[in-house]
Amino acid sequence: MTMDLAKEIVQREKRLQYLATELSTKNLSADKLEEAQTHLQTYALLLSRLSKSSSPADTEETFGRIRDLDRQLTSIENMARLATAKASTEGVLTTIS
Repeated sequence: MTMDLAKEIVQREKRLQYLATELSTKNLSADKLEEAQTHLQTYALLLSRLSKSSSPADTEETFGRIRDLDRQLTSIENMARLATAKASTEGVLTTIS
């Protein structure tokens, strides 16, 4: 494993921890929470796979999947953040669905 790959994996692991923490504190519907948890688990598995990649093609394919999951998780996080902000201005707690 190259130094750049190791550094990227560490950064992605920190990102995974951040997303897991942030999403666990949001008021998500059961469906969105389940979706987020599935994405987080897959993200962790792909990071593990990435550290064991044997070819550049495998590494790139795995990174592509990680980037896609990161976008999906960021979208869920942003929706939750906006709903929380809206709810606080309205004084009502809203569940994201």
